[in-house]
Amino acid sequence: MAKRKKKSPVARLLDRYFLARVGSSAAVIDTETARDGLPFLTEAAFKQLHRHWPPIGNTYVTTLWATDPRRQVFEKGVTFDPGGTEKTGVYNLWKGFPILPVEGDCSEFIDFLWRDICGEDDENFQYLLTFFAHLVQYPGDKPGVALVLKGLKGVGKDTAILLLRALVGIHFAYGTCTEDILGKFNTLLAQALLVHLEEATWGGDTRAAKKFQGLITSETIRVEPKGIDAYTTPNFARFLISTNDEWAVPAGGDDERRYAIIETPRHWVDDGARDEAWKQDKIRHFKGIHTALKDPPTLAAWMHYLCHWKRADGLDLLTAVRIPPRNAALAEQKESGFSGMDGFWFDALTKGSFAEDLVWNDKKPLSVSMDEIMRNLKFWHLGRKGERNLPSAKSIGKTLAKIAPSVSKDRETSGSRDYYYTLPPITVAREEFARAKGISFDHLFDKDAQTDRDIFHLV
Repeated sequence: MAKRKKKSPVARLLDRYFLARVGSSAAVIDTETARDGLPFLTEAAFKQLHRHWPPIGNTYVTTLWATDPRRQVFEKGVTFDPGGTEKTGVYNLWKGFPILPVEGDCSEFIDFLWRDICGEDDENFQYLLTFFAHLVQYPGDKPGVALVLKGLKGVGKDTAILLLRALVGIHFAYGTCTEDILGKFNTLLAQALLVHLEEATWGGDTRAAKKFQGLITSETIRVEPKGIDAYTTPNFARFLISTNDEWAVPAGGDDERRYAIIETPRHWVDDGARDEAWKQDKIRHFKGIHTALKDPPTLAAWMHYLCHWKRADGLDLLTAVRIPPRNAALAEQKESGFSGMDGFWFDALTKGSFAEDLVWNDKKPLSVSMDEIMRNLKFWHLGRKGERNLPSAKSIGKTLAKIAPSVSKDRETSGSRDYYYTLPPITVAREEFARAKGISFDHLFDKDAQTDRDIFHLV
């Protein structure tokens, strides 16, 4: 058998490196390190990395590469387009899915998602598979919704994400804090179809929350590689968050449409009372799934399953992926995200009072002076993390008109003639608030809507 002819040093560089316009300058594209999320090199770094290669004659190999007419040059720039649209002179960082679909058995994956992630909840299961199948069937369609898996440690959240990561290959990115994707140098997003944020928290940073929400829905993204000009590229990234934090995502106000939240069941949580047999069962269970993740036929079958999956209700994936389930987990995140007058009002509705001497119930309407509201709101505001400016009396009135339309504002007819609000029975007020926030009353308030939370010290 004839030996394969060894490639020359220049040919090896030509195979691996291309030149592309990035912003107003040029950068070297390294097709090998792109697999690790590092596609760009400055020309200086490229030359330095290969300076030790023996020159050919008196010329450095990198110089010969730079002047070789066979070198691929993309003078119109760089993009990331999984829709498959090729443009002359533009280098597309999208390299396709690494797994080809082949019909087979992947029931172990499906059963795991049904039981361990969705807790046999059909609404959550239908959306989870919608999110997964939409990614492989329509990679060039950005859903505008982030998937959040919320649950205690050890229940299988990250294993579920591995089921999707295995299908996207180099187009997967991983971060453990918001700075990884919101910071100045964000190259990891340059070729990401799926971004996993593990235990990333917001800590009351409303500006970071707004920036992240923009990434979820924006059609373009500004990528800034270190040492290279920033450039704008299409944004097809899907975001997947795994967390056990109480405030998993900033889903307050009208932002719940950007999040699909699935709270995982607890049957794989080691609470310290589990016996050895249970622990061995858990080891065998997850070992089986991780072994299947390394099995090419099983992955091919999984890809085939998602490529052909359709929803039981017949709703098309392009529509369904944009309709996150309005479940108790989403309601809980909205509660955590309430701020300003919304947060103060929700806490008063939950507690059933504004202060110890102002009990709010269903027996009769409650009259509260403007001074009392402002005083208690200020006290509440000081105990909240992430709260910035205290609402003004004017903005309080505008907010109440939206979240409590039956509240009336009146003025005393004698004496100091102070303004006061007349509040309806508390059940009416709770129903109005739930309706205004688009959350089921049963999800937002328990049967009695009474908790032990101190409305003045919630953080």
